[in-house]
Amino acid sequence: MPDTASTNQQRLEQLKAFYTAGAANDRGYTLFDLWSKPDSWLERSHMFIQWMFPLTTASAGNMYAPVLDEPTINFLRNNARAQDNLVRSFVRFCALLGLKVINTEQGPQLAIGDNFAERKTDWFTFDSHNNARITRVLTSLKLLGREDLAKLMYEGLLKLMADEPGCGIGEYAVGRWGAAK
Repeated sequence: MPDTASTNQQRLEQLKAFYTAGAANDRGYTLFDLWSKPDSWLERSHMFIQWMFPLTTASAGNMYAPVLDEPTINFLRNNARAQDNLVRSFVRFCALLGLKVINTEQGPQLAIGDNFAERKTDWFTFDSHNNARITRVLTSLKLLGREDLAKLMYEGLLKLMADEPGCGIGEYAVGRWGAAK
C-alpha cells in the first residue's frame, strides 16, 4: 500500500529508480513485474499506468502517482536505461491493446497482434477507459522524448480505425489523441 506521507519529490526519486534500477513503485511492483502481468490484470488495474507513463499533471485515479517536474523529465529523457524501459513499456501497452510493433522497409509500424480479436472488445469496439490510457501514453511518450513512438501509435491507431471493421471509438477520444501526440 502506498505511503500516504510521501511527497511528490520522494515519489519522483522512486520513479527514477523504478525506471532505471529495477525498484518497485508505490504498490510494490517493478517494471518487470508489470510487463509480466497478464492482460486481464492490466485491464482491471488502474494504478500501473501512472507509473509506466507519468505526466506533469496529478492523476485523478491515483493520488500517490508521481507528478513529473522538469528535472525528472530531463533525467528520464537522457538516461539510456530509462529510455529502453520506456520503449518496453510502450510495447507492453500495445500488446494490452492487441497490437504489436513491426519493422518494415518504411520503418516501424503498428500492426494487429495475435490477441487483437480478444483484446479489441475492451477498447476498440466502444469508448472505454482505455481511450484515456492511450491519451496518457501519447502524452507521456512526447514528454519523455519519444515523439517517434507517439507518432507511430497515433498514426497506427488512425489506420486501424479506417481499416478494421467494428470500430466504436468516438471523435472525442481521437481529438484528445491528436492533441496529445
